[in-house]
Formats: sequence, C-alpha cells, structure tokens
Amino acid sequence: MPKTLTYCPICGHTLGSRAEGGRVRQACDNCGYVHYVNPVPAVGIVIEMDGGLVLIHGNTEEIVRAAVRHPLTMI
Repeated sequence: MPKTLTYCPICGHTLGSRAEGGRVRQACDNCGYVHYVNPVPAVGIVIEMDGGLVLIHGNTEEIVRAAVRHPLTMI
C-alpha cells in the first residue's frame, strides 16, 4: 500500500493533491514538493575532508531536498 503523508516533509504545510506526471499525487501548494511513490535506484556520494568540510557537486538546493526525501545509507 502506498505511503500517504499528511504534512509536507520540506516545509510542514498540509499536503493536497494535483495531477503530476500523468497521475494524481500528493503535493504541497506552499513549496511545490510532490510526493512520488515510485522508488528509483540512485547513487549519492559525499566526500568529507579534514576539518569537517563536505564537498557537494551540482545544484546544492536540489541535492539537499533530495537528501531530506531520500536519506543516504551505506551498502
């Protein structure tokens, strides 16, 4: 059974529904978050340097949002 959410995991506002990607999905009218229930294999990498500096390559805002939605684990 697909997981349903009551509140947006990004901003905390109540989720509504809207057509997105050819289906009706839960979505936040406040921040634009769309809750997709279709896990896709992905790879994430974090490089930590001495002194605690972490390097992230790419669109950092989207990387942070993705990390909140899909926490990385070690395999």
